[in-house]
Amino acid sequence: EICRSLKLLLRVIHGVHFAWDVPMNYSQQQFKASTDLSAAYTYNWRGMLEFGPYFDFAAELKPFQTHKVAGGVLLEYNIIKNRGKRKFIPAIGISLGGQSGGASTGGGFDNYGTSEFKASGGVHGALKIFVDKRTPFTIMLGYKLLTPTSPFFQSLSHDIVFATGFSYYFDFY
Repeated sequence: EICRSLKLLLRVIHGVHFAWDVPMNYSQQQFKASTDLSAAYTYNWRGMLEFGPYFDFAAELKPFQTHKVAGGVLLEYNIIKNRGKRKFIPAIGISLGGQSGGASTGGGFDNYGTSEFKASGGVHGALKIFVDKRTPFTIMLGYKLLTPTSPFFQSLSHDIVFATGFSYYFDFY
């Protein structure tokens, strides 16, 4: 009975998610480029819940300067069971974590927030469009609330998060 339970536990689907953005800007004889990389590793429990750690990194490329490093845990609920048999799977989710640095405060590459560590919590909606049995292209739109860790909730920041990227689901049998 223990072996059967262990075998069922190992049949949980695992997945990796990646999103990468390289915005570029050329104005007034000056070229600017930055990069934003997001990654997550999740367990897909029974095709309905996905949970695991996430990591975000943003930096300006020339000159190289880190703008944001973030991490935490995410939980996502698939509205339609994710077992590789559907083309479209909508999902909703929450995330909890922290970040150092932040989003642009003035609408440009030069106007980034301070490197103060902030706690973060957010909600999002996503649509997974499967291009292969185990590979969806994911579109995600969300909201993230940021607060300094000391004192909490004295100054709040709000981020609208839009990300696209690919995921790959693999399982252990």
